[in-house]
Amino acid sequence: MILNEFYTKPLQEVLTEMDLLDVEVHADDNGKIASIELKISYII
Repeated sequence: MILNEFYTKPLQEVLTEMDLLDVEVHADDNGKIASIELKISYII
């Protein structure tokens, strides 16, 4: 996937196409998402 595809596709579609190794969701005490970390496997 190229960067332009990442920005133009819906997030759900991007996530299903990536080979995810780990996902970390960081939220505050009220449950508001502060950040999301996605670790993917990339083979050249």
